[in-house]
Amino acid sequence: MTLSVKYRLSHLIHYHFCCILQSMHLLTLW
Repeated sequence: MTLSVKYRLSHLIHYHFCCILQSMHLLTLW
């Protein structure tokens, strides 16, 4: 596994994690 792929994968996971947290936060606001 190259470093770029690893970096891209971690970035993607971080992005999805933020999206999930935001959606959960929005659900709690309802």
